[in-house]
Amino acid sequence: MTRRKSITESKQLVHQIFLVTQCRYQHAGMTLLMATAREKVDVKRITCPEDIQATPVSYGNRLVVVPVPRNEPRVAARAEMYLWRQELLQLSGDIPILPCVILGDPRGKGGYRSLPEQTPVEVLRDVLTEVLLHPDKSVKLRRIALQSRVCRVLSPLQEEILAGTLAGETVVDMAKRLNITPRGVFSGRTALMNKLGLKNRLSLMALKPEIT
Repeated sequence: MTRRKSITESKQLVHQIFLVTQCRYQHAGMTLLMATAREKVDVKRITCPEDIQATPVSYGNRLVVVPVPRNEPRVAARAEMYLWRQELLQLSGDIPILPCVILGDPRGKGGYRSLPEQTPVEVLRDVLTEVLLHPDKSVKLRRIALQSRVCRVLSPLQEEILAGTLAGETVVDMAKRLNITPRGVFSGRTALMNKLGLKNRLSLMALKPEIT
């Protein structure tokens, strides 16, 4: 008499990596690398946290990988925006708390696992596989970090300043439109950069959409 298989046994165990990138070549490289892992891994290319919510859950664990290259300020700024948005959605319960590995930014805080940009590919593959197989520790650290975070939601004024800045509006024009002083614009811009995790105004301007 043959033993009846459980649901998880009858389904193929496939883990998911959500790679935050707009680069198809980077996605292809990560896919090829993880194809050599000891576990079956499906690498998904995403650009916003909502993409995770829209992806069907597989019979396996999930992991977010966020490249933050030092020599590419536009990519790094977008990565910081992604992390900020992800954190807000996790705090609100709209998306689950998943393990998250940062590539290229040795922050070592926020409950994130971080790896240097020059990490050998075999080491990168093995670390990502290990996190996928044992996600509980990473999830616990992220949950603790989120509980200790102050509110990072932008105020209506900060949202207006962000939109105006990215649209190329001058500080004087922005102050007139918002009926505040130029100093108020500078103060609001500094506050929103701190909430977004951006280091300076150049990082903020790197968020401007590319003109094609």
